[in-house]
Amino acid sequence: LRDNLMHRAVAASHDRRQRAGAAMAVRAMADAVRRDHVQRERTAFQHWTAYLAQRRQFRAAAQAISRAVSRLHLWQQANAFHLLQCQASSIAPPETESAQLTAARLLSAALGRAAWRLGVV
Repeated sequence: LRDNLMHRAVAASHDRRQRAGAAMAVRAMADAVRRDHVQRERTAFQHWTAYLAQRRQFRAAAQAISRAVSRLHLWQQANAFHLLQCQASSIAPPETESAQLTAARLLSAALGRAAWRLGVV
């Protein structure tokens, strides 16, 4: 299932005309991550966000993190919080300043929600 979702996400991201399809694939991937075991969840999430960062799709990577955080159960969030921090710091900022600010805000909001739900903040 996860491989099929990843394939669909990759295919959709290659075609700019299929932005809605890419967004749907991101949501599907977040759902798959939520349902998976913790170790497989980490592996899938790392591959997905690394792929997005490599393709310089920073907004999509930030949104994937945000969606995953909002859909994870509380016990899964505790396991994923450190991973989310690592992934957020590994996503290099985009070249344009406005895109950089947008990505930074999205990442900050995603991590903020995770911290709030875990009682860190």
